[in-house]
Amino acid sequence: MKICAIICEYNPLHNGHKMQIQKCRELTNADYVICIMSGYFLQRGETAILDKYARASLAIHSGADIVIELPQQFATSSAEVFALGAIKCLNALNCVTHLCFGSESGDIEALKYTAEVLNDEPSELKTLIMQNLAQGKSHASSKIKAVKSHFENNIALIDILNKSNNILGVEYLRALSNTKSNIIPLTIKREGDDYNEKKIKNRYASATAIRVIINLKNSIKRIKKFVPSETYIALQQAKKENNLVNEKILNNLILYKLKTISENELKNIFSVNEGLENYIIKSAKQCDSYPQFLEKTITKRYGQQKLQRIAIHALLGITNQDILSLYEKNYAPPYLKILATNDSGILSELTKSKVKIITRSKDSKNIDKQLNFTKIHENAQNIFNMTIQNKPEYVPEILRSSTFIKTK
Repeated sequence: MKICAIICEYNPLHNGHKMQIQKCRELTNADYVICIMSGYFLQRGETAILDKYARASLAIHSGADIVIELPQQFATSSAEVFALGAIKCLNALNCVTHLCFGSESGDIEALKYTAEVLNDEPSELKTLIMQNLAQGKSHASSKIKAVKSHFENNIALIDILNKSNNILGVEYLRALSNTKSNIIPLTIKREGDDYNEKKIKNRYASATAIRVIINLKNSIKRIKKFVPSETYIALQQAKKENNLVNEKILNNLILYKLKTISENELKNIFSVNEGLENYIIKSAKQCDSYPQFLEKTITKRYGQQKLQRIAIHALLGITNQDILSLYEKNYAPPYLKILATNDSGILSELTKSKVKIITRSKDSKNIDKQLNFTKIHENAQNIFNMTIQNKPEYVPEILRSSTFIKTK
């Protein structure tokens, strides 16, 4: 039995994503394709354009057999935590045989070599990282700059670390190695526009460019040929009903949290260190909007994405312990939530899982509702629903059943 996993956000799911699902199945001759997908809030510290159940359903329509939620605290973290969290979840499922991911390189051996270099981290490299940190750079940029300096004659390695999807792929490979996983990795060369491209230039548009167009007035038809028909219908309906995320509401919620949070509480939020809590609170109290706060607070060391992640972590209540526990040798999440599935028979394979799988409300019967793990997901649901106009009927997140889609 071959089961191929894809780690994703699908914000929104476009033709490039659909092609990847098809190629992953073909390359691995997989019986099933599992997607482990971010929920309401994403890695850049932003909200998803559609709610997680809608995006999961679109993945099923595009060829996946099941979509499982990547726990929220990992979904809104750095590439290293995002990747390690996803890999530990896949390991816990105890049935995944392959991991397929997109990369600009398309060369799995080159990516593996880069992962080995970063895992080994020789003493000279550590020294360079510390020197870059002392100059006020962020940890991520310090590490990449140190690697480029240390391996300045290795053009191939440096080129890999210049691309977003390559970097995430390298983190997947590091996590597979560090957890001694039996999952076999392979990569597909990314086609079309760059991950961060804000304009559509090729037949495979970036999700970033699609979101930019959707947010423009009377522009939804421009994305029609770049997304599957189901995605287009879902986005068209959401825009028509004024049911896309209202960023002004979200921004006000974030700024209010940053203005009212105590120093001790913020200090305990993940990735807040070096006295950053004082700087953030002082800055927030001097600002009238969240965009103004970001503009005022950004430094070389604390870039926009880091600050956005901290803000979302504060809003959702994601603490240091919620992330640091991930690095414990035998860590596994208390449970994993299925967002959508089909009638292919994949659910029978999940009986091998080492962690509890939640598909229906009765599956959560013996789960401690006071776990911060559970509270974080409840917070994410409540906050997301505050930002949309047509709110679904309230059902506690842990009790909501997954979407079942018939394909036969």
